[in-house]
Amino acid sequence: MPSLDTGIQNLLGIGDRLRLKALNTLLELVSEKHFLVLLGVDSPRLRQAMREYLKNKFPENVQFYTQKHSPFDLTRLVDYYTNHIKPPDFLIADLWDEEEQHYRVIADNLIFYRGMLATRRMRVLFILPAELLNMVQNRGYEFHSFSSFSHYFHDLAAESENNLRPLNPEHPKRKQYQDKLQELHEYEQQPNASPLILRRILLETARRAEDVEEFKDAETMYRRYLNLLNENQREDYADAIDALGVILGKRGKLDEALKYFREALDIYRELGERSGEAVCLGNIGLIFYNRGELNNAMKHYREALDIYRKLGERSGIASTYNNIGRIFKDRGEPDEAIKNYREALDIYRELGERSGIASTYNNIGRIFKDRGELNEAMRHYREALDIYRELGERSGIATSLNNIGIIFKSHGELNEAMKHYREALDIYRKLGERSGIASTYN
Repeated sequence: MPSLDTGIQNLLGIGDRLRLKALNTLLELVSEKHFLVLLGVDSPRLRQAMREYLKNKFPENVQFYTQKHSPFDLTRLVDYYTNHIKPPDFLIADLWDEEEQHYRVIADNLIFYRGMLATRRMRVLFILPAELLNMVQNRGYEFHSFSSFSHYFHDLAAESENNLRPLNPEHPKRKQYQDKLQELHEYEQQPNASPLILRRILLETARRAEDVEEFKDAETMYRRYLNLLNENQREDYADAIDALGVILGKRGKLDEALKYFREALDIYRELGERSGEAVCLGNIGLIFYNRGELNNAMKHYREALDIYRKLGERSGIASTYNNIGRIFKDRGEPDEAIKNYREALDIYRELGERSGIASTYNNIGRIFKDRGELNEAMRHYREALDIYRELGERSGIATSLNNIGIIFKSHGELNEAMKHYREALDIYRKLGERSGIASTYN
C-alpha cells in the first residue's frame, strides 16, 4: 500500500487504517473495470488520508473533480469526464464540503442518474460525508456493498445492463417472472397467436420484470405491448405509458419518463379520467422531486391532492400527504413534514391500511432521528416493525430492523445494532433485495 505522510498516518486509529486497507483491496478489484464507488467518510482525518493515498497510488491516472456550483451537479461531472478523462484514468469527486441541506437532492441524483453514468461507462469514485451515504443507503438500489468498508460498490464492467442480476437469484418472485417469460415464448411460437392474449401476457410479464428489478426487460415488454394497441384504446395506452414512465424513472431516464407522464396526463384529461390524472400528477411531481425542483414537485403534488380529495380517494390522499411531507423534510421544515405525515397516518388508520400506517411510522421516525430525538425515533420504528410482523411483510420488517439498528448504533449499543443489522440482512438476502442488502452494510 502506498505510504502516507507520517503525520497523517499517526493521526489515524486502527479502524481508519483498516479502512484504508479495505480501500486498497477495493481498488484492486475494480482497477480494470468501469465502476462507480461511493465511500462514506465520517472524519476529516480519514478523508485527508484517502485523498493522499489516492494521489500516491495513482499519480498519473487520477483526477480530482471539484465544482463551485452547489448542490453537486452530476450532469456537469459527466460533461467534465467526457471532455477531460481518457481511459485508464478515473475521477475522484469529493462531496465532503457540500452543505447538509443539499444532501437529499444529491442522494436522489446519485440514484436516478446511475443509469446515465453506467451508459457512459465511467470510472468515478465519490467521497461522501457518512450522513449523505446513509441517505443513499436508505433509497438506493443496484449498488453492491463491500462489507469491510462504509460505501457502495457498483460494478459496471458488464457489456449491458442485462448482465446486472440480483445478488440472490432465488428471489421468491423470480420464478414467477421466469415462468411468465416461458409462457410468452411458448405463446409466440403458436401460428395463430391472438394479439389480445399476447398483449395480456406482455403486460403481465412487464409487471413481473418490475417486481424483480429487471427494469430493462420491463421497458422492452411495455414498449412491445404499446405497439399492439390500436388508436382507439386510449385509456389502455395512457395506463401503459404511465407505467413505462415509472420504469424509465427507475432507470434514470428522467426526461423521457417526464415526456410519457405528460402524454398520459393529456390523455387522461381528454378522457375525463380524473383518477389517472391524479396518478400522473403525482408521478410528475416525483420527477421534479428527484431533480431537486422542490417547488415544481410541490405544485404537482398539491394538484394531485386536490383531485384525490374531490374524488374521495382516501388512499391517494394519504400517499400524497406522505410525498408532501418529504418535501417539507428536505426544505428543513420538520414540523410541517410531521404534520403531513400525521395527516397520512390518520387516513391510513381510518382505512385500516396497516402497511401504509407502518410506512408512515418509519417516515416520522426519520424526522425524530434527524432531530436527535432518538427515543421517539425508536418508538416509531418499533411500531412499524410490529405491524410489518403482523402482516408478514418481510421487506418492511427488514427496513424497520435496519432503522432500529441505526438508533442502537447512535446510542453506542453496537452489539444490539449488529444483531438488528444481521437480521435485516438475512431477510434482504432471502428476498433478493439489492437495495436492502446494500443499505444494511455501513
